[in-house]
Amino acid sequence: PVIILGGIYGGIFTPTESAAVAILYGLIVSKFIYHELDFAVLKDIMSGAIKTTCQIMFIVCSATAFAYVLTRENVTANMAKALIGAANSTVMFWLLVTILLLIVGCIMDTVPAIMILAPLFAACLKTYGISDVAFGVIMVINLGIGLCTPPVGSALFVGCAIGKTPIERTAKNMMPLYLTMVIVLMLVTYVPDVSLLLPRLLMGYGA
Repeated sequence: PVIILGGIYGGIFTPTESAAVAILYGLIVSKFIYHELDFAVLKDIMSGAIKTTCQIMFIVCSATAFAYVLTRENVTANMAKALIGAANSTVMFWLLVTILLLIVGCIMDTVPAIMILAPLFAACLKTYGISDVAFGVIMVINLGIGLCTPPVGSALFVGCAIGKTPIERTAKNMMPLYLTMVIVLMLVTYVPDVSLLLPRLLMGYGA
């Protein structure tokens, strides 16, 4: 945790690079400290990793293809415009945006979803008196929840593949966590100081 999380938060390497660092660290510890790693064990580890990766890649490829179709047909953009047009207050705007982002988060990766939807929503933030920093935080939280939510949440499938558990049972056991995440999302959404307190203290943002 010190090496991986410390490296990420310290800006030494990205979360993706931290996976490679974790593998290297595990190999060194297993071989030279615990003396449990030999060719047979390494072969089993690589075989299991390949099988898990193949399972996840099939899901990711399917979700990516579906996201491509949605993007090419402007489905998400049209949905966003329709929701913006239907919002007649800040509370309604947040509610509709939250619903859309949770749905999009289930079927699209975070980065393309942000690239497609953020410019659409950013154009009307001033109309509702919403901070762009608060909106960015809320958007990432929404999409993050979508990643671990059925039916196509890629993070949920990764966890099920690694834990070798069926998605139905995992999703059922995660219901209390879903409830907690939604409560946190509502708190961050409707209490702006939750997301803006640190920016205000550190940089005087919005002061």
